Amino acid sequence: MPGMTDAAEADAATSEAQSPRRSGSPIAGLFGGLIVLGVSLALVGAAICHFLQPDDWAAVTAIPLWCWVLACVILSMLGTPFASRRVRAVNDLVIVVVLVMGVEQTYSLSRWAWRSAVGSPQVAATERLCVVTVNCSGGSRQAAAEAAAHDPDVVLLQESPAEEQLQSLAVELFGEQSSVAWARDCSIIARGELSEVERQSHHTQALLTLPNGRQVVLFCLRLSPPIVRYDLWNKSCWIEHTDQRLVHCQEAGAIAAALAAVPTDRPIMVGGDCNVPSGDGALESWRPEVRDAFAIAGVGWGCTVLNRIPVHRFDQLWSGQSVEPVSIFAAKSQFSDHRLVVGEFRLSALPAAGP
Repeated sequence: MPGMTDAAEADAATSEAQSPRRSGSPIAGLFGGLIVLGVSLALVGAAICHFLQPDDWAAVTAIPLWCWVLACVILSMLGTPFASRRVRAVNDLVIVVVLVMGVEQTYSLSRWAWRSAVGSPQVAATERLCVVTVNCSGGSRQAAAEAAAHDPDVVLLQESPAEEQLQSLAVELFGEQSSVAWARDCSIIARGELSEVERQSHHTQALLTLPNGRQVVLFCLRLSPPIVRYDLWNKSCWIEHTDQRLVHCQEAGAIAAALAAVPTDRPIMVGGDCNVPSGDGALESWRPEVRDAFAIAGVGWGCTVLNRIPVHRFDQLWSGQSVEPVSIFAAKSQFSDHRLVVGEFRLSALPAAGP
């Protein structure tokens, strides 16, 4: 009927007028698309920098990749309501690819969820080596003592407590089997005998002979403090980050030289306060000898700085090929501004000391 047709058309027109549109105008759609594409390109650029680690772009890699992803998601929301479906799809694809291929927490959190459901791998007591690294925040004995909760065999300490305090702590942890390699900054306490101790400006090296006769070469380190500024629009920010990267490369290079001098039949364990983000190019020189244990067996969030709001994974454990990482995680501290890093390793491939 004509009357009913006219009424239906009027209702349809009213409904269309009241229904929200994704883009208020072609101009809004254009700007929305440009915002989303620009943010996506910025994320791709940040991911490339994190992969290649160029020194001149250290200011970009000083910001963790997960922060770049988070910023991309938040900023994309400004343009997503107006952008086309294809642009939104491209943005979503970029975020997923970077998360899967570049963000280590994607795997460590997945590993945490899986182990929470099915349980963690078990290591025989005769093969287990537990290593804890802790920044003692200006020599706090209380911070150092927090390692005891994890039943360690080795404790690597930066900003170390005084030698007398460390001696007493070692006895509390390991009794008559305790051994100490003290230095003003980087110290080691362990269950077993520490020998061949070498103290350098940014690391302490020692040979540990465990009670079962197996040996491990230990490195405790603390590189120079990082640059804490992220005003990327300022040229001086870029210069400072690049200069500090070169300083860290030099310091890490000295450790790399010491690693290369270790006999090939001796397993290696490196740990401490690297003062650089995970995956930083300054540590690339270590890779022929050791690998980042968290990247292999990390569980949970993993970041250690700052203790209350962990953003960076400055505190790290690295192990040689004959030391298998089983579980690496960060534990909250009550007395330090860094979280502890606790690592469980399997030593089944380790040789025993000679007669």
